[in-house]
Amino acid sequence: MEEMHFSKMDAENYAVWLRNAIKLLYSAVYKNLEESKAEMKGYYDKYHKVQSEPFMVGDKVLMINKRIPAHSTRVLTRKNYTGPYSRKSAGYIVQSCLSCVI
Repeated sequence: MEEMHFSKMDAENYAVWLRNAIKLLYSAVYKNLEESKAEMKGYYDKYHKVQSEPFMVGDKVLMINKRIPAHSTRVLTRKNYTGPYSRKSAGYIVQSCLSCVI
């Protein structure tokens, strides 16, 4: 059986073509994954009745504290909330807001 020999130019052209084909394939797969992820999120949100965030970044919030200290003499009249705080980012990160008035 004869061995096939490619010229150097053919091999380089094939390598360039293969590299571009892999890039196109990767971008198509990435796009499909993003679409699938958005579709699954939509189904999940609909099934679990997910609501949007009630507070936006920069809003002033109070934090609830339902814990009653042991041997407390003020059970009904204690402060249930601490704050005010300013919401710092998209998670539950808050920043003390000493000059804030709610």
